[in-house]
Amino acid sequence: MLKPVETTRVSDNVAHQLRTLIFSREFLAGTRLPTERVLAKRLRVHRSSLREALRRLEAEGLVEIRRGDGLYVRDFMKEANLAALEAFLFAPQSRQMEIFKAIQEFRLHFQCEMARLAAGRRTDADLAALDQVVAAESRCTDPDEFRALDWSFAQAVARASRNVIYSLCLNSVRDIHERWGGLYFSVPGTIEKTRRFHALIARAVRTRRAARAASVVRLLLEYSDPILLDGLVKFLGPETP
Repeated sequence: MLKPVETTRVSDNVAHQLRTLIFSREFLAGTRLPTERVLAKRLRVHRSSLREALRRLEAEGLVEIRRGDGLYVRDFMKEANLAALEAFLFAPQSRQMEIFKAIQEFRLHFQCEMARLAAGRRTDADLAALDQVVAAESRCTDPDEFRALDWSFAQAVARASRNVIYSLCLNSVRDIHERWGGLYFSVPGTIEKTRRFHALIARAVRTRRAARAASVVRLLLEYSDPILLDGLVKFLGPETP
Protein backbone atom coordinates (compact mmCIF):
# COMPACT_ATOMS: atom_id res chain seq x y z
CA MET A 1 0.00 0.00 0.00
CA LEU A 2 1.20 3.49 -0.83
CA LYS A 3 1.85 5.91 2.00
CA PRO A 4 2.38 9.68 1.97
CA VAL A 5 5.98 10.71 1.39
CA GLU A 6 7.42 12.66 4.30
CA THR A 7 9.17 15.88 3.30
CA THR A 8 12.05 16.88 5.52
CA ARG A 9 11.70 20.42 6.81
CA VAL A 10 14.60 22.81 6.27
CA SER A 11 14.95 23.22 10.03
CA ASP A 12 15.30 19.42 10.42
CA ASN A 13 18.18 19.42 7.96
CA VAL A 14 19.85 22.35 9.72
CA ALA A 15 19.47 20.72 13.14
CA HIS A 16 20.89 17.46 11.80
CA GLN A 17 23.98 19.19 10.36
CA LEU A 18 24.69 21.09 13.56
CA ARG A 19 24.15 17.99 15.74
CA THR A 20 26.59 16.04 13.60
CA LEU A 21 29.25 18.72 14.03
CA ILE A 22 28.66 18.78 17.79
CA PHE A 23 28.67 14.99 18.21
CA SER A 24 31.82 14.68 16.10
CA ARG A 25 33.37 17.46 18.23
CA GLU A 26 34.02 19.65 15.21
CA PHE A 27 32.28 22.19 17.44
CA LEU A 28 33.83 21.71 20.86
CA ALA A 29 32.02 22.41 24.12
CA GLY A 30 32.25 26.08 24.98
CA THR A 31 32.81 27.10 21.36
CA ARG A 32 31.03 30.26 20.28
CA LEU A 33 29.22 29.59 17.02
CA PRO A 34 29.03 32.07 14.15
CA THR A 35 26.20 34.58 14.31
CA GLU A 36 22.74 33.71 13.02
CA ARG A 37 23.35 35.86 9.96
CA VAL A 38 26.59 34.05 9.12
CA LEU A 39 25.14 30.59 9.77
CA ALA A 40 22.08 31.29 7.66
CA LYS A 41 24.29 32.54 4.81
CA ARG A 42 26.60 29.49 4.96
CA LEU A 43 23.67 27.07 5.13
CA ARG A 44 21.70 29.05 2.52
CA VAL A 45 18.53 29.03 4.61
CA HIS A 46 16.17 31.65 5.98
CA ARG A 47 16.92 32.81 9.49
CA SER A 48 13.46 31.65 10.61
CA SER A 49 14.39 28.05 9.72
CA LEU A 50 17.75 28.45 11.44
CA ARG A 51 16.12 29.81 14.59
CA GLU A 52 13.68 26.91 14.70
CA ALA A 53 16.59 24.46 14.48
CA LEU A 54 18.54 26.30 17.19
CA ARG A 55 15.54 26.31 19.54
CA ARG A 56 15.32 22.53 19.10
CA LEU A 57 19.02 22.07 19.83
CA GLU A 58 18.68 24.30 22.89
CA ALA A 59 15.80 22.14 24.18
CA GLU A 60 17.99 19.06 23.65
CA GLY A 61 20.77 20.61 25.73
CA LEU A 62 23.22 20.88 22.83
CA VAL A 63 23.53 24.65 22.47
CA GLU A 64 22.99 27.67 24.67
CA ILE A 65 21.45 30.82 23.25
CA ARG A 66 22.76 33.78 25.24
CA ARG A 67 20.68 36.82 24.46
CA GLY A 68 22.88 39.68 23.35
CA ASP A 69 26.00 37.51 23.49
CA GLY A 70 25.72 34.68 20.97
CA LEU A 71 25.41 30.94 20.45
CA TYR A 72 27.54 28.52 22.44
CA VAL A 73 28.04 24.77 22.21
CA ARG A 74 27.26 22.90 25.41
CA ASP A 75 29.01 19.75 26.64
CA PHE A 76 26.46 17.14 25.54
CA MET A 77 27.88 14.55 27.94
CA LYS A 78 26.89 16.88 30.80
CA GLU A 79 23.97 18.86 29.43
CA ALA A 80 22.09 16.86 26.76
CA ASN A 81 18.81 15.21 27.74
CA LEU A 82 16.50 12.50 26.44
CA ALA A 83 15.12 14.90 23.82
CA ALA A 84 18.39 14.34 21.94
CA LEU A 85 18.20 10.55 22.13
CA GLU A 86 17.07 9.88 18.57
CA ALA A 87 19.65 12.33 17.25
CA PHE A 88 22.35 10.26 18.95
CA LEU A 89 21.42 7.33 16.71
CA PHE A 90 22.54 9.45 13.76
CA ALA A 91 25.78 10.56 15.35
CA PRO A 92 29.07 10.03 13.48
CA GLN A 93 29.47 6.35 12.66
CA SER A 94 32.36 5.92 15.09
CA ARG A 95 29.85 6.32 17.94
CA GLN A 96 26.68 4.72 16.57
CA MET A 97 27.18 1.23 17.98
CA GLU A 98 28.36 2.63 21.32
CA ILE A 99 25.16 4.66 21.54
CA PHE A 100 22.91 1.78 20.49
CA LYS A 101 24.48 -0.50 23.11
CA ALA A 102 23.91 2.19 25.73
CA ILE A 103 20.25 2.34 24.71
CA GLN A 104 20.03 -1.46 25.01
CA GLU A 105 21.44 -1.36 28.54
CA PHE A 106 19.06 1.42 29.55
CA ARG A 107 16.04 -0.38 28.09
CA LEU A 108 16.94 -3.54 29.96
CA HIS A 109 17.03 -1.90 33.38
CA PHE A 110 14.23 0.58 32.72
CA GLN A 111 11.64 -1.79 31.27
CA CYS A 112 12.37 -4.72 33.59
CA GLU A 113 12.04 -2.56 36.70
CA MET A 114 8.92 -0.89 35.32
CA ALA A 115 7.26 -4.30 34.85
CA ARG A 116 8.40 -5.46 38.28
CA LEU A 117 6.83 -2.44 39.97
CA ALA A 118 3.67 -2.78 37.88
CA ALA A 119 3.15 -6.32 39.17
CA GLY A 120 3.26 -5.09 42.74
CA ARG A 121 1.24 -1.89 42.35
CA ARG A 122 -1.33 -2.53 39.63
CA THR A 123 -5.01 -1.81 40.11
CA ASP A 124 -8.07 -3.41 38.56
CA ALA A 125 -8.20 -0.50 36.12
CA ASP A 126 -4.61 -1.22 35.09
CA LEU A 127 -5.45 -4.86 34.47
CA ALA A 128 -8.42 -3.86 32.35
CA ALA A 129 -6.19 -1.60 30.24
CA LEU A 130 -3.63 -4.37 29.74
CA ASP A 131 -6.32 -6.91 28.87
CA GLN A 132 -7.83 -4.52 26.33
CA VAL A 133 -4.50 -4.10 24.54
CA VAL A 134 -3.70 -7.81 24.61
CA ALA A 135 -7.12 -8.60 23.13
CA ALA A 136 -6.63 -6.04 20.36
CA GLU A 137 -3.15 -7.40 19.62
CA SER A 138 -4.55 -10.91 19.18
CA ARG A 139 -6.55 -9.66 16.18
CA CYS A 140 -3.95 -7.33 14.66
CA THR A 141 -1.59 -8.23 11.81
CA ASP A 142 -0.76 -4.79 10.37
CA PRO A 143 2.76 -3.60 11.38
CA ASP A 144 1.80 0.06 11.86
CA GLU A 145 -1.35 -0.76 13.80
CA PHE A 146 0.55 -3.24 15.96
CA ARG A 147 3.20 -0.61 16.62
CA ALA A 148 0.49 1.63 18.07
CA LEU A 149 -0.78 -1.23 20.24
CA ASP A 150 2.75 -2.02 21.39
CA TRP A 151 3.07 1.58 22.54
CA SER A 152 -0.28 1.40 24.34
CA PHE A 153 0.90 -1.73 26.15
CA ALA A 154 4.11 -0.02 27.29
CA GLN A 155 2.12 2.99 28.51
CA ALA A 156 -0.26 0.73 30.44
CA VAL A 157 2.66 -0.97 32.19
CA ALA A 158 4.22 2.43 32.97
CA ARG A 159 0.98 3.69 34.52
CA ALA A 160 0.64 0.50 36.54
CA SER A 161 4.14 1.04 37.98
CA ARG A 162 2.79 4.19 39.71
CA ASN A 163 6.11 5.92 39.01
CA VAL A 164 5.56 9.12 37.06
CA ILE A 165 9.23 9.30 36.06
CA TYR A 166 8.90 6.02 34.16
CA SER A 167 5.95 7.43 32.25
CA LEU A 168 7.88 10.62 31.45
CA CYS A 169 10.94 8.66 30.29
CA LEU A 170 8.73 6.46 28.14
CA ASN A 171 6.96 9.45 26.59
CA SER A 172 10.32 11.02 25.72
CA VAL A 173 11.10 8.18 23.29
CA ARG A 174 7.73 8.15 21.57
CA ASP A 175 9.12 9.70 18.36
CA ILE A 176 11.72 6.93 18.13
CA HIS A 177 9.05 4.28 18.62
CA GLU A 178 6.84 5.83 15.96
CA ARG A 179 9.69 6.01 13.47
CA TRP A 180 11.19 2.55 14.03
CA GLY A 181 8.33 0.50 15.43
CA GLY A 182 6.53 -0.06 12.14
CA LEU A 183 9.77 -1.19 10.50
CA TYR A 184 10.49 -3.59 13.36
CA PHE A 185 7.04 -5.16 13.20
CA SER A 186 7.42 -5.59 9.44
CA VAL A 187 10.03 -8.26 10.17
CA PRO A 188 8.35 -11.71 9.92
CA GLY A 189 7.59 -13.25 13.29
CA THR A 190 7.95 -10.12 15.41
CA ILE A 191 4.21 -9.52 15.78
CA GLU A 192 3.51 -13.10 16.85
CA LYS A 193 6.44 -13.16 19.30
CA THR A 194 5.57 -9.79 20.83
CA ARG A 195 1.93 -10.80 21.14
CA ARG A 196 2.90 -13.87 23.18
CA PHE A 197 5.37 -11.97 25.35
CA HIS A 198 2.78 -9.29 26.12
CA ALA A 199 0.24 -11.92 27.15
CA LEU A 200 2.80 -13.44 29.54
CA ILE A 201 3.72 -10.04 31.00
CA ALA A 202 0.05 -9.17 31.52
CA ARG A 203 -0.51 -12.50 33.26
CA ALA A 204 2.48 -11.95 35.56
CA VAL A 205 1.24 -8.44 36.43
CA ARG A 206 -2.24 -9.83 37.13
CA THR A 207 -0.91 -12.51 39.49
CA ARG A 208 1.52 -10.05 41.13
CA ARG A 209 4.55 -12.13 40.13
CA ALA A 210 7.06 -9.30 39.99
CA ALA A 211 10.15 -11.38 39.24
CA ARG A 212 8.29 -13.22 36.47
CA ALA A 213 7.13 -9.96 34.87
CA ALA A 214 10.70 -8.64 34.83
CA SER A 215 12.13 -11.89 33.45
CA VAL A 216 9.63 -11.99 30.56
CA VAL A 217 10.50 -8.41 29.66
CA ARG A 218 14.16 -9.43 29.64
CA LEU A 219 13.37 -12.31 27.28
CA LEU A 220 11.44 -9.96 25.01
CA LEU A 221 14.38 -7.56 24.83
CA GLU A 222 16.83 -10.40 24.21
CA TYR A 223 14.65 -11.38 21.26
CA SER A 224 14.06 -7.87 19.87
CA ASP A 225 17.45 -6.20 20.32
CA PRO A 226 19.34 -8.25 17.69
CA ILE A 227 16.57 -7.56 15.17
CA LEU A 228 16.67 -3.84 15.94
CA LEU A 229 20.46 -3.82 15.69
CA ASP A 230 20.35 -5.59 12.33
CA GLY A 231 17.80 -3.08 11.06
CA LEU A 232 19.91 -0.16 12.27
CA VAL A 233 23.05 -1.50 10.59
CA LYS A 234 21.18 -1.96 7.30
CA PHE A 235 19.70 1.53 7.56
CA LEU A 236 23.00 3.23 8.36
CA GLY A 237 24.99 1.39 5.72
CA PRO A 238 27.99 -0.92 5.43
CA GLU A 239 30.48 1.48 7.04
CA THR A 240 28.84 1.05 10.46
CA PRO A 241 31.31 -0.79 12.74
